Amino acid sequence: MRLVFVQGGSRIKRDQNDNLYIDGNLNDKIFQRYLNYCDELTVFLREESKIYDECTAKQKFNAITKNPRINFVTTPDLVVPKSRIFSLKIRNQIRSDLKKSIENADKVIVRSPGNFYTINAAKIAKKLHKPLLVEVTGYIYDGYRYHGTKLGPIVARYYDKAAQRIIRDADFVLYVTERFLQSHYSTNGKQLGCSDVEIPQLDPQVLTKRLQKIGKNNDVLTLGTIGFLHIRWKGQQDVIKAMKSLKEKGFKFKYQLVGIGDNSYLKNLAHELGLEKEVEFIGGLPHDEVIKWLKNIDIYIQPSYTEGVCRALVEAMSMACPTITSDGGGNIELCNPGFVFSRGNIQQIEKALVKMDKEMRKKYAQVNFERSANYAKNILDEKRDQFYYQFRDGK
Repeated sequence: MRLVFVQGGSRIKRDQNDNLYIDGNLNDKIFQRYLNYCDELTVFLREESKIYDECTAKQKFNAITKNPRINFVTTPDLVVPKSRIFSLKIRNQIRSDLKKSIENADKVIVRSPGNFYTINAAKIAKKLHKPLLVEVTGYIYDGYRYHGTKLGPIVARYYDKAAQRIIRDADFVLYVTERFLQSHYSTNGKQLGCSDVEIPQLDPQVLTKRLQKIGKNNDVLTLGTIGFLHIRWKGQQDVIKAMKSLKEKGFKFKYQLVGIGDNSYLKNLAHELGLEKEVEFIGGLPHDEVIKWLKNIDIYIQPSYTEGVCRALVEAMSMACPTITSDGGGNIELCNPGFVFSRGNIQQIEKALVKMDKEMRKKYAQVNFERSANYAKNILDEKRDQFYYQFRDGK
């Protein structure tokens, strides 16, 4: 069986030796998961125009291992540079590339509907009578509404309505939440609520070392967030603003931001608030390095205005990180009482950070570690496999 996987958010990167890489949303393990359901897999993604040197690419991104059963098809980026957004030539090329890939496939998986790539992939699949599975990973309307660009709020309703139609008519729909996304996007097809997080078998030593770390005297606590730096709905700016007030009151925090994208807005904000020394931009990291980084921070904070179920948040929990999160989207399914704040509410962020003292960090390190077991790979794989095999076998 030949399967096409289409996702419009991530970008393929290429180095000078023609090696391929991908940002933190995807990796070899995820591609292998789809390969379990087919004989041949075509991964359709937009490609970044920049050519990286090999050393930089390996440090910042997930390297893609060549596999004779996986074919990567790349297409132009519609939004970078911005001058391309209204280019009919590029839009037509993307549609043509999609059609060629889908014509040669038996079935289609569309991940994260709600952009030009995934909407057109779903339309073409329907027109060509190809069975379609849609993976719903976030609330599209809020994603555009809080994107931080002038165009975002304008197109939010259009893309949200388009996604609603695609999800409603899809043959199979996987939601990464148990309740939240289902309440916004109903379907007439078969459905499953199952996170896309991949947590390996939990190591009790992770919790032991975390509790030892918390027990040590530490005058400066390190906060951390993973997410694209140029997308305002990730909310890092709110944490920086909260740190300004806390610094004036004598509290000491550092804030490390992991992620790719233009950091100029956040960097300028930190400068304006006198927090250049407290705010550190780590840049992109391969997945293995992300896990190491999570072990070294003190508190993971997810200030997003919208999410499905945030993969980084679950991974932080599996590393026994105490967590603070906004009530944006599916985050509410993972929050700890007393450590959830209304999205964008700076004062509530301040209160949560102050409240997260040593005893609370110990308590929620253990709570989070134990709760992350619900996202163990073997448990989710069993649920997911049954559903995807039904899709593969046409049941």
